[in-house]
Amino acid sequence: MKAAGLTGLLVLLVLSAVICSSQQESPQLFIEVSIVVSENVTMSGRMTDMRKNAVPEGVVSIQVVDSLGSTIHIARVMSTADGGFSDTFALNPRIPVGTYTLYITASKEGYVDGRFVTSFLVSRRDFAVTITQSVIAIEQGENATFNIRLIEAGIFNDTVYLTLESALPRGLTHRFSAESVKLNASLTLTVASSPDTPVGNYTLLVVAFGGGRSHSASTSLVIVAKQRPVPVIWLMLLGGAAAIAGYVALRRRSRRIIPVEDFEPTREDLEATRRLVELEQLRAEGKIDEKEYFRLRREHERTIERKG
Repeated sequence: MKAAGLTGLLVLLVLSAVICSSQQESPQLFIEVSIVVSENVTMSGRMTDMRKNAVPEGVVSIQVVDSLGSTIHIARVMSTADGGFSDTFALNPRIPVGTYTLYITASKEGYVDGRFVTSFLVSRRDFAVTITQSVIAIEQGENATFNIRLIEAGIFNDTVYLTLESALPRGLTHRFSAESVKLNASLTLTVASSPDTPVGNYTLLVVAFGGGRSHSASTSLVIVAKQRPVPVIWLMLLGGAAAIAGYVALRRRSRRIIPVEDFEPTREDLEATRRLVELEQLRAEGKIDEKEYFRLRREHERTIERKG
């Protein structure tokens, strides 16, 4: 009876030793993970044992907690033949910014679970649009070029599209150097006018949108009347007539009346005519005011009178 009791005790001890040995020999699972954060969060990793050997067909449990403590993503994936696994989920544009925590657990029968905890930062996903020139003034028929800059604010990898929302007057057209760009880019807006574009001050509203965001910037375009120079032939006729009239007036004033048919302009007469033409041209182009014009005119007439 005593021998039987000893035998039973030995069997129990042997079974306990086998169980403990089995638990002690269970290999530990390890997890290697890399994270890429943009408009999506992509996790890729590998499940291995302590000797870096791949562990296939393991279960990988994933949980992501936002900066406010709320779970925003849960997933379960299987490791592949090389132990690899991956998971991707989109970030809602309206989620809070801050530090997010990632929890990953690797499990497989016969192994001790492996656990991995890390964090990543979610910043504001946005952009800004600016126009360098606040205003450009051109004459009718000329073009104006505005420089536009798109700047990333936080993490933003979407394509941004541009449009001009302003109603343009008759004869005014526009063209962007590119209508869709990635951020941190520069481009131009060229506005072309025609000779009959109405003069005035026009507001140009540029709208940029993409990735659930929309921003705008404005600038001003001033169109002034094109300066039309007085034809040279009219200036010559006007100056010539003024010179002849002045010459005849001075001759009459000196009581030396010369019939028109006997009037033959000398070199001095032609030089006087040229100077008057230049004076009339300066007046017509607005380069001198009326006061200056009449002052120069009187000086010129006095010079002619002294020579006469």
